[in-house]
Amino acid sequence: HDYVCLEAAGRKECEVNMAFKNDNHDDLTKFKNRLWHLMIDKGLDTSQKLAIELFDNKLVTVNSKKDLDVFARKKSAISSIEHKINKHLNADDPKALQAEYAIAYSKFFNCSTDYLFGFSNIKSINPNVKNVCTYLNLSEKAITNIKKNSVKITNIDESITSNNILDLLLSSYKFPYFILELRNLDYLYYEMIHKKYELEQNTISDLGKDLFNKGLNLFEITEKEHFESNETYPKVDDSVLEARDAISLLIDEQYSLELEYENNLKVGKYTLFEYYIEIINDILNHR
Repeated sequence: HDYVCLEAAGRKECEVNMAFKNDNHDDLTKFKNRLWHLMIDKGLDTSQKLAIELFDNKLVTVNSKKDLDVFARKKSAISSIEHKINKHLNADDPKALQAEYAIAYSKFFNCSTDYLFGFSNIKSINPNVKNVCTYLNLSEKAITNIKKNSVKITNIDESITSNNILDLLLSSYKFPYFILELRNLDYLYYEMIHKKYELEQNTISDLGKDLFNKGLNLFEITEKEHFESNETYPKVDDSVLEARDAISLLIDEQYSLELEYENNLKVGKYTLFEYYIEIINDILNHR
């Protein structure tokens, strides 16, 4: 569109406040962030651009003064729509969203009103997509990728499609083992983190928080300066020296847990690779 930016109190760009544009928009529980992400996905980075699109597509109606010429009425209408959009882009919830704009956004962005209102994380207006996502507990992106790749690859063999390959992959008797091994690797990591935390909490419990911190401080000084004997240590109580030794033992034990995890990770990756090869062979044998 060849619209120039509207003028008001002198020529200026009509865009979403720069402070808002630079805000973090990751929290999709807020309506303004959902709307912003929908705009960005459409390549619209200002409220004026969205206002022009809604006006051009006749998705929003505005009553303009009849004594204005066609261009002036259009200009006034876009300005009014933009004003409403800016309010929406600063709203944490959609309570003030008029039905007309809810429908307009839904049609323009091709998303469900449930998504707009934060009742669902599924944008698609296709009920089948929503049902599959809900039933299989898969993301909309996963379903979209499956659907996008469910096309014929070659004219030679009509049975060879991405959908067919996916079906063979999921039907392979090794596929559940492959998924289970992936989950086991994830479990091993969090098990290691939990054990390290438990060791640390037990040491703190045995020493007390204050003595633990003093021992940790001494340990860090010792490591930094590479002290070789107790004669060169700062003068401290024997209890602090004992706390330092306990922390040194704690760190060694935590390091051993990390080494054990790394070893288990290598074994798990090798097992995954074996399952992967067997699954590929299953697929190829069905050609």
